[in-house]
Amino acid sequence: MLTLTTYRGVIRDGKVDLTDAILPEGTEVVVVAQQPLPSIEEQKKRLATLSQEEWEAPFKAYQKLIEEYPGELDIDSISDEELVELVHQVREERVQWKSS
Repeated sequence: MLTLTTYRGVIRDGKVDLTDAILPEGTEVVVVAQQPLPSIEEQKKRLATLSQEEWEAPFKAYQKLIEEYPGELDIDSISDEELVELVHQVREERVQWKSS
């Protein structure tokens, strides 16, 4: 089963430093960096150089990811009690990760 979780962090000395998480050894991650956007003119120039294939590639990759890893549950089908239990379970896991 694949689980996607969001953590906040910063880059220090070229490495990701997570501020609120300690992940188990071997955890695979994908980093999405939040950076200031280039000027509108710079963005227009860069986009003008892309072929149709280059433009569509990230959208196709995202669509493929969604198809390969569909959501396991419909949030509307989970009771409030089940949601509370899931939150409690995740909190316990975080405590265990931090203490290891």
